[in-house]
Amino acid sequence: MDDEVTAIEQVLDQDESDRLMTSLMARIPVGSGSDKQQRYLAYRSTGFSISQSAQLCGVRVSTIRAWRKLNPLFRRMEDEYLPQLQQQVGNEVLRMEYLRNMRLLLAKDAQLLMNFFVEPESLSEREWDYVKSVRKHYTPTDLLALEKILHPEKDRGQVTVKLVWGSGTREETVEGTYREDDEDE
Repeated sequence: MDDEVTAIEQVLDQDESDRLMTSLMARIPVGSGSDKQQRYLAYRSTGFSISQSAQLCGVRVSTIRAWRKLNPLFRRMEDEYLPQLQQQVGNEVLRMEYLRNMRLLLAKDAQLLMNFFVEPESLSEREWDYVKSVRKHYTPTDLLALEKILHPEKDRGQVTVKLVWGSGTREETVEGTYREDDEDE
């Protein structure tokens, strides 16, 4: 039982970039080479150049050349299938990285906003400036944009936003419709 708990804790403690890389690696055929070769192909599939991908994998470009000579499948993956990997994986990686960064920013915002409401005098001048600047980003438009990122397939044609505010006897309602124009029109 302790081994299972330890294994679960290790997975939960795994760095977010490693999780992203694992997701990428699952899409690259195992026979295409070693772990470093797969990592290299994963970086290439997300738009990094040959030299950048080599650097991120901790190898020299000359090593990449040697891999190409020694492993025909690796060479084919890069020469023939790289555009497919870029189409299938590239956008997903950007979306995941964006959401990861957004999550980090939201966590920081939540921490500062909690301090703002609980102990406003504890905020530094820099924190006050940040609270003031971040407030303008919590709008219905920003929420709609985030929803489109989280669920791009939903509401492709039309999105309706309904805002209700007020209390008691008087409520105000604003309803609007948003529709993306087809690119072909």
